[in-house]
Amino acid sequence: MKKIICLALILLSVFSVFGQTEKIITEVQFITVLESAEKQSWESMSYPYRITYIQEIIFDFKGKTTPFQLIKSILEKDKNRQSHYSSELTGHSGLTGKLVNWKYESISSGRGKFFERNDDGNWFEVPKLTKLVVIAAFSPLKTRSNPVNLPNITENSIEYKYLGNEQINNQKTDIYASFEKYKKVETSGAIILRIETKKYWINKDGAILKLDFNYKIDNGGNISNTHVIQSWEKLDPFFEIKIPELPNPQ
Repeated sequence: MKKIICLALILLSVFSVFGQTEKIITEVQFITVLESAEKQSWESMSYPYRITYIQEIIFDFKGKTTPFQLIKSILEKDKNRQSHYSSELTGHSGLTGKLVNWKYESISSGRGKFFERNDDGNWFEVPKLTKLVVIAAFSPLKTRSNPVNLPNITENSIEYKYLGNEQINNQKTDIYASFEKYKKVETSGAIILRIETKKYWINKDGAILKLDFNYKIDNGGNISNTHVIQSWEKLDPFFEIKIPELPNPQ
């Protein structure tokens, strides 16, 4: 309760200054809000809940646009802390570059039983999950690019903003964003430009309900765009994951 009260006071002080309109804010103000929001992580969200993660990568080579990869992952947990995870990938494999289209699902009963299936096939029980079931849990303070990874930067800038409010899942949220730009010139004279836009939707309790990140890299006219959306939502209290019923072995 004390944490919620302190968080409410922090957010109230920020919102009273900014009101409902778009405002440029300082790095300290931006980090203060996100540090508080990070403490209200999805791990502490009351059950049941759903997390949705979508990542899309698009290439644009000299004006020719090519969708490269689309990933959609969903993690659900019910009141009994049983979990259902599904992940679909269409487009090109990040490892081989070949065209792929696959779906993977897993269910954990919460009582030491695990089930998997591929491409909507039959469920089968496994001693443990064979794939690492991870939803990207972005840390708001660790998503800022480190200039060390971008050597020979000639220009860089960052701006922080409060963008107003918006309703998400019948909850009022306040939107914060950072806009970063890096530029460097290669010895060949080619200019590489990287632009990052990151938006956070934070509810009245200080929890992040949605992230929207967009990364654009322009390497001499060859452009790659990576768009990531991640959202958290509470489900109906009676939502329950159905454990697969497998036929008895003959």
